Amino acid sequence: VLPSMREKKKGQIALVSFLAAYFGLPVTPTYCASKAGLKAYGEALRGWLGPEGIKINVIMPGYIQSPMCDEMPGPKPFLWTPKHAAKAIRKGLKKDKARISFPFPLNFGTWWLAVLPASLSGRIVAWLGYRG
Repeated sequence: VLPSMREKKKGQIALVSFLAAYFGLPVTPTYCASKAGLKAYGEALRGWLGPEGIKINVIMPGYIQSPMCDEMPGPKPFLWTPKHAAKAIRKGLKKDKARISFPFPLNFGTWWLAVLPASLSGRIVAWLGYRG
């Protein structure tokens, strides 16, 4: 599909990551690692393909009510309904936001986990109930 987008000089690709891409949770290391990879890949693609008219968006939701979410161990703060999440995603895609991340309190907190010293972030994550 990319060759066609490049030829037309337009298109949009959305990649689904997760807020734990900022700082991996010890209860789901493989899942967090794959989502961190998608985040970095999407950000790099945006810089590479953006000048050609191709929009790249990285969707970084928090917890959304679903069977998969139900199976995930640990707390699920600020749980959103699929309908609420879809509305936020549509709005972000329409505005061509580089990162469509929500809900705000969880986004803000997970971002801080990435910038704080890892030893402190690890203690915070354990204190919140995410233990391996």
